[in-house]
Amino acid sequence: MTEATADRCDFCSEFEDSTYADSTRIIWSNKDFMLLPTVGCLTPGYCLFMPRKHVYSFAEINSNDGKEVIYYLEKFRSEISNIFGPAIIVEHGSAYCDKGAGCCSHAHMHIIPVRSDKVIDEFEKIGAEAQVLLKYEELNRYSGSPYVFLSPASHLYLVYRADRFYSQFIRIVVSRILGFEWLYNWRKFPFHENMIITQQALSTRLEALSQGNSNN
Repeated sequence: MTEATADRCDFCSEFEDSTYADSTRIIWSNKDFMLLPTVGCLTPGYCLFMPRKHVYSFAEINSNDGKEVIYYLEKFRSEISNIFGPAIIVEHGSAYCDKGAGCCSHAHMHIIPVRSDKVIDEFEKIGAEAQVLLKYEELNRYSGSPYVFLSPASHLYLVYRADRFYSQFIRIVVSRILGFEWLYNWRKFPFHENMIITQQALSTRLEALSQGNSNN
């Protein structure tokens, strides 16, 4: 665990709660990672993929574990896309004392069913320039610096400097695409019904995967 937990990360506090294991919010987990519907679930299928350990970004996860990360990310994207439509993956990667475009220092990947072409249009509007990763593990190069990671399609990974982005950027973009930009703020609009739909739809499909990790 890094010293970042001294800031009393909301996610760490939730995970350390002895009652959390029984929470219906969790969809899948193993000893290192978990998948759960996000609070502020703008559209059914919107999930967060997170490490249990407090790290500032997925770029901090070493390359060996990175292979596991991308295996699960692509697996979950596929399952979500099969039910809810094509999904993007986004991270607002933060760094120590600098959250970049993120609103929380605990690393989390957004998996969101939304049209990727419209998302890319919004990135271009703010003048963001992408660096293409030849493979996901190259994200390690950005450890210690704030960045924005975008995967608009399976096995296509882009990284942007964080200086052109602002807090909750991707949520504002997605809510704009969905036609209700004013509802982007997860603190005010949790979209509980969409969270329940997401959990119920994915739990059964991912049950076998969860059982396969039960001995890890």
